[in-house]
Amino acid sequence: MRINDKTIHERAVHAYFDEADLVALLSQKVAADTGFSIDPRKTKIHVIISKKDRCGTAGFESYAEVTLTNTLSPSAE
Repeated sequence: MRINDKTIHERAVHAYFDEADLVALLSQKVAADTGFSIDPRKTKIHVIISKKDRCGTAGFESYAEVTLTNTLSPSAE
C-alpha cells in the first residue's frame, strides 16, 4: 500500500491499494465483524471484486464478495 499525505493549504491523503492489500483488509473486516478466526495455515480466503449492472441505464456498481473457510476436523470420540 502506498500513501501520499500532503499539507499545503489543505490536507489531502491519497492511498493506493493493490489486490493483496484489498484481500487482507476485506477478510480482516469480515473476520472481526463475525468473530471468525483466521489461521494462516488452514483458512481459505476467496475474494471477488467486480462490477455489476445497476437497474435500467444507471451504469455499473462495484461490489466485493468475501468467503472465509476453515475446515472443521471431526472430534475424536
